[in-house]
Amino acid sequence: MPDTVTKLAIADAKSELEALLRKLAESAQVGNSVVATVGDCYVQWCSDQRAISVEAVSNERLPAGHKLDDSAAKRLCELGFLEPDAEHVNYHKHVTDHARLQGLAEEGIVLLQQIYGVESTAIVELQASYVEVWKPSNPALSAALERQAERDDTRARSDVFFAFLAATLLLPTEDTGDVSLLRSETGAPTLAVFTDTEALERLWPDGKSFTLMTSGELFPWVRDHQIEHLLVNPGGPVVCQLNRDQIGALVLAAEETRTAVSG
Repeated sequence: MPDTVTKLAIADAKSELEALLRKLAESAQVGNSVVATVGDCYVQWCSDQRAISVEAVSNERLPAGHKLDDSAAKRLCELGFLEPDAEHVNYHKHVTDHARLQGLAEEGIVLLQQIYGVESTAIVELQASYVEVWKPSNPALSAALERQAERDDTRARSDVFFAFLAATLLLPTEDTGDVSLLRSETGAPTLAVFTDTEALERLWPDGKSFTLMTSGELFPWVRDHQIEHLLVNPGGPVVCQLNRDQIGALVLAAEETRTAVSG
């Protein structure tokens, strides 16, 4: 059973659909879905880790009299959909670019009205289903940072170092999908990262989009983008700052770990 079912005029559905798809994208939880249905016609969005899988119903599931003609099928392909195949009964595509994610709701309405011929006065049913939302967290790193804040000695710093290597951190992003960068007092490029969503919300109480990076992805990215400082959980309660030397050491360790695993 879906968690929520909303019925409203298709002309008024865009904002509600946008909210549902935003939640879907932010959850990054496989198994979550949103479906917009009018009669036999539907468009479905499913969360697939860092992407959104979009499906538009094909002729195989449409009754006689409502099947798509060649021009409608061509238009779907022009919008980036792939034709049905052995694994997909419907037209389908994956969207990973955040800029394109912003337009999914509007695209869904366009599909229903212009591709499937749904009238502007029709009622659309929006169904949203969410499994238990996985929230990224790094308990080992958080605990190590707390111990270092209490007693900054060699062992504490070592624990933090190795906890970083096992972490998957949250990076805040702009609406374009680009990673958000800060500037230090001297103007040096600075990246804020977070151990969990609670730490992110301390800095952005109204919510902030984010992406996830493992240590093996993060530290080389930081090096390649010439980031001078890395701030961990800048909203508190425990704030950690890494300089370029510390970042460089983590880059080398992350690359050695990745080489050892792949070898």
